Amino acid sequence: MQQRLTGWGHSRQGAYARKIVRAIRRNCAEKMPFVLQNDPELAVFLRRHFPDAFILHHFHNSNVCSKRFREKFAQSVNEVTAVSRHCADWNGEYFARAVKVLYNGVDTERFSPTNRRMDELPVVGFVGRTDRQKAPDLLLRAALLVSEKTRGFGIQILGSRYYGYSERDAYQDEIEALSTQLEERGISVRRPGFIDRANLPDELRKAQIHVVPSRWDEPFGLVTLEGMACGLATIASRTGGTPEVVGDAGLAFERDATEELASHLMQLIANDAMRLEFGRKARLRALEFRWKDSWAHLCEYLHLSSSVAGERKALALND
Repeated sequence: MQQRLTGWGHSRQGAYARKIVRAIRRNCAEKMPFVLQNDPELAVFLRRHFPDAFILHHFHNSNVCSKRFREKFAQSVNEVTAVSRHCADWNGEYFARAVKVLYNGVDTERFSPTNRRMDELPVVGFVGRTDRQKAPDLLLRAALLVSEKTRGFGIQILGSRYYGYSERDAYQDEIEALSTQLEERGISVRRPGFIDRANLPDELRKAQIHVVPSRWDEPFGLVTLEGMACGLATIASRTGGTPEVVGDAGLAFERDATEELASHLMQLIANDAMRLEFGRKARLRALEFRWKDSWAHLCEYLHLSSSVAGERKALALND
């Protein structure tokens, strides 16, 4: 009923927006640039209350909203950015508004390579939610195909059904069954569950091959870049913005193409030199995506110099 009457898409979203307006006025922040993320309704609401404000909206996903807000969004914002060209094109068409690209970055000091022994057993890693969209089952099925030719590798699955916790469902049973099949063939499958941000770099570095098998159109895929920054040879599905991130520094396969993924895995598992070379290329590619560069581009879009922006901080409004 709220959606039909007011256009707001989420429970108490209007109340939240009014709270934001009060906070801006209470803190005398009306003249600061507003940076919104994944909240086109709030952009329209803020323009109504602050007609002279500079509003930049940043898309992390393909966002939808009611017609009421969609029709007003383009005229409510000064700048619109998105985390990849794929994400920018989708939102640009949906909202009938030009959208610039503002790529995500990676902390290349925390996410960095470690020394490898040449006699180490190659470990193939996955990081993310263990749901069908992220497709860890696809990796396990490909690993089963590879195990018919070689048993000289291991698997690690980092993540759980939800962020920080899990619950049993049919898909978790499927993952467990596939893992058991691999273990019965002598392939080690390590599944420590959810890994927090502080420990993620060390856990990533326990693998040598990084696989991002998403069926979903990843708008950008931070985990793709974090594995690459760790110097892991990377294989990723050609979905969403992932090809923009990986470039020619990794191997790509079509969505749900188990045999193509298995072929890439076999190459990297069997060929030490190839695996090391793709790890080197991945690291170099990751160095092109740093948070300081993202910040510099944001300042550019806000029409602020980096030095001025350091003194005049933008008010970040996150949904």
